[in-house]
Amino acid sequence: MQITDITPTKRGRYSVFVDGDFYGVLHATIYVKAKISPGCEIPQVDLDDLIRESGMVIAREKALSLLSGRAYTESGLYVKLIAFTDEQSAADAVSRMKELGLVDDLDYARRYAADCINLKGYSATRTRLALRQKGIFPEDIDEAMIEYDEQDAEMQIARLITRKYLSRLQTEDGRRKAAAALQRKGFRWFDIQAVINNLLDDDKYYDEV
Repeated sequence: MQITDITPTKRGRYSVFVDGDFYGVLHATIYVKAKISPGCEIPQVDLDDLIRESGMVIAREKALSLLSGRAYTESGLYVKLIAFTDEQSAADAVSRMKELGLVDDLDYARRYAADCINLKGYSATRTRLALRQKGIFPEDIDEAMIEYDEQDAEMQIARLITRKYLSRLQTEDGRRKAAAALQRKGFRWFDIQAVINNLLDDDKYYDEV
């Protein structure tokens, strides 16, 4: 194969043309190492290897850039990378980020579960669903949810009502809206009603809340 042209791109990479047609992109470091130039001959397998290696370098750089902004799950990072590179390079980059300790699904699951329970007021069931939607593997979800699965649903509901909805219990419409809000967080209707009834009978029923 004859390389007929090599042109720099705006991103600091190099577009390679073979027999007048675009063939692929090389990362700057790979281009320098390859020592190729317009007019030279190169076996197709060698050029393909250079382009494949470039794809992996580009994917790893993009992964590092993404992770510098926020945490990602394995699947979340892969989906992001696939928009910029091929599947093999994306998978390689995710694997490398795991090796570096920059992607850790269990740690992500633990922190996300804590936010769902403590900040968003989700039930354990709703939190598990949220973790599944993030692409977390079932075994990591189980590990992250150990302490929350053991929590009593009524106590969780009582804490939320005490902190956010206590004033609404004074009217039927307020109780209905509070119950609907708690349902959206994943709590069961009969658990919600039990807590509301207990608090109406005795506002100190959950005195440890």
